[in-house]
Amino acid sequence: MSGWAIFIIVLILLIIIGIAVWVYYRNRNMPVVPVPVVPGETPEVIAPANPQIRYVKLLKESAGYINIEEVEVFSNGVNIAAGKPVTSLSVYTGDTANSYVPGNLTDMTSNFFHSANGVGEWALINLQQNYELPLRVVITNRASGFWDRAVGMKVQLLDPNMAVVRQETIDSAERYYTFEFD
Repeated sequence: MSGWAIFIIVLILLIIIGIAVWVYYRNRNMPVVPVPVVPGETPEVIAPANPQIRYVKLLKESAGYINIEEVEVFSNGVNIAAGKPVTSLSVYTGDTANSYVPGNLTDMTSNFFHSANGVGEWALINLQQNYELPLRVVITNRASGFWDRAVGMKVQLLDPNMAVVRQETIDSAERYYTFEFD
């Protein structure tokens, strides 16, 4: 067999392999990977048709405190956040994120979440299983005031991969906020 015949056979094989690889990657179901967000930038909110919600996140992108007394998350009338673990970027002196337990409204003056004063503060409730929409999120601001600290805070629903699938922003200083996520 001549050198040209071998060259043509190798070339045809490479073209076939190239087409097979292209078809594989073109038809493959690639997972969506959340893109890291730079502080001060708003992440793209992805809105799939039937998202699975695993986390509820409170995010304060500007400098300031997160100072919330209660976060309740309702699915079919049941508070699914009650007793679930909470983590946060920071906490105010002497506190821990888990010292705040969602669903406990018995001590309205000292049982609240209080972050440090920083940029990009967040608190995250792990619902510990996936839930479907609709969900209702009810936020109770601190009883002793400081309601303006909630202004600008984002209330985000995240999927199991921590991607934002729904988001609302608090735009006024109120005692109570209710968000209906469909």
